[in-house]
Amino acid sequence: MNKAVWIVVGVACTTLTACNTVNGPGADGLRHNHRSVAAVSGQKTRIGINFKTNGNCGVDQQPDVTVIKPPQHGKIDTQTEAGYTHFTNANARCNTQKMPGMATYYTSAPGYSGKDKVVTRVSFRDGRVDEDTVDINVVK
Repeated sequence: MNKAVWIVVGVACTTLTACNTVNGPGADGLRHNHRSVAAVSGQKTRIGINFKTNGNCGVDQQPDVTVIKPPQHGKIDTQTEAGYTHFTNANARCNTQKMPGMATYYTSAPGYSGKDKVVTRVSFRDGRVDEDTVDINVVK
């Protein structure tokens, strides 16, 4: 039996990724992920997509995404959407296949430019819980 393979991928629509850090489970039991992205003012921008895959490049389950700290200058939407994984290990063979995941989108208030931030909690039915913090630089 293949072990389940975990991946949480911050995927950007254009040139969005500036930084991405992942820390293993902390004292609180959560895996903390942090990244910075850019978004154009008033435009819907994908700031992340989360998957849980099995060892055969298939989908194990869809995670649930909950907004813990909403952005101050915009809104967050989530939707099921196909995307690519970004494995760097033996499962890199899966990176050429789109698979369904839970995508997170940010849209700033019209005309806003500056910094914003969102924190989401991504939970899986098997008990894994990730906390994703995304710093957003909104440009006009």
